[in-house]
Amino acid sequence: MDEYISKSLYEEAVKRIEAEEHRQNKRLDRLDEQMETLVELTASVREIAVSIKNMQTELTKQGERLEKIEQEPADNWKKAVWLVVAAAIGFGIHALLGI
Repeated sequence: MDEYISKSLYEEAVKRIEAEEHRQNKRLDRLDEQMETLVELTASVREIAVSIKNMQTELTKQGERLEKIEQEPADNWKKAVWLVVAAAIGFGIHALLGI
């Protein structure tokens, strides 16, 4: 038993299928755009991570240099105090010995 449909029903079915195909193609296009955006975002995040890692390394180096610079006056002060104490001891010994 072969059943035939009218030309108008056939054309209506074709229009619906084409409309659905059009909607699906639009949806796929949007998904492709979103995927491209996610790939670009992932690459950007990777670049930011590398930059942050480099900045962390540089900050560590700067911290070490700053620590040395800050320590220098303290070392100089300790040397100055040691020289004053050594001179005082030397003068004291000199005075005691009466030389």
